[in-house]
Amino acid sequence: MNWQIALKNNYLVKITNDNSYANPLTGTETYQTNCGIVDFTNPAAVKWYQDELQKLFKLGLRFVKPDYGDGIPPNPTQCLF
Repeated sequence: MNWQIALKNNYLVKITNDNSYANPLTGTETYQTNCGIVDFTNPAAVKWYQDELQKLFKLGLRFVKPDYGDGIPPNPTQCLF
């Protein structure tokens, strides 16, 4: 569900050379169609992400360990931010 919201609202990082979405590097590199990397340069995406985390904190979550952001290309000019 969250992925669909992020996709619909353009909250995910895109790769410029083929207009696809950056995928998290998992070590297996079996890309799934329902995952992406949140574009934290987009203020609306940041607000959405913070709101989603707030829901989890209200349920008792005490910390967040972000991971897999290394799927962003090393050259930022390859991304659509």
